[in-house]
Amino acid sequence: MSLLTRDTRQCAVCSTTTTQTVVTLRPILESYDLDGRPYEASLLALPYWVQCCGGCKYCARDIRQAGDNLAAICKTAAYLAILNDASFPYMARQYRAAAHIATLYHNHAEAGWHSIRATWKCEDMQHPLARICRNDTLTHYVNAYQQGQRFGQHNAEECLIIADLYRRNSDMHHANEYAERALQGSSNDATYLQAIHHLQAMIRTSTTTRQPRPLH
Repeated sequence: MSLLTRDTRQCAVCSTTTTQTVVTLRPILESYDLDGRPYEASLLALPYWVQCCGGCKYCARDIRQAGDNLAAICKTAAYLAILNDASFPYMARQYRAAAHIATLYHNHAEAGWHSIRATWKCEDMQHPLARICRNDTLTHYVNAYQQGQRFGQHNAEECLIIADLYRRNSDMHHANEYAERALQGSSNDATYLQAIHHLQAMIRTSTTTRQPRPLH
């Protein structure tokens, strides 16, 4: 189970010091959904995988790290509109703000990492805007995949995640395309073959609900 600790951190953008809850240990043995979503034990840490500075409102995995010109970015209308968009759950807004920053730095894998967590939060609340977050995640992860930015352990896992996101959005054509890519990149790994075949069965029946990876 993830270990949560309290830590004092200084924002790299505005130097404000705040106390953050930090995830210091992830599970070694864990079950996942096809999109990489961990089960409930790890999801307890979901609020703490993003940090928000109490001063400038900079959102990131770790507010002690920042790129150039972030002080200006955090004041832009685009950034503040995302962070203050009350149509999304508050936690999802922080993840979406962090994804926006990562996109500006062309870090599509990092943007997808944040965006998919915004998706999970909306799904937990059965929020109607979960689909928008899922669309954003697809955009980020497809860009990351095409540009060779790693967001999975290997090619097969990345294609599996993208395929499942397309399936959840009822786009079975692209879901099947990336499932086939996952199959080609699986190197006959029994674990991934089982997950890919399970996903392909869901695609054939146009099933769009959350699906766990098969146990092995």
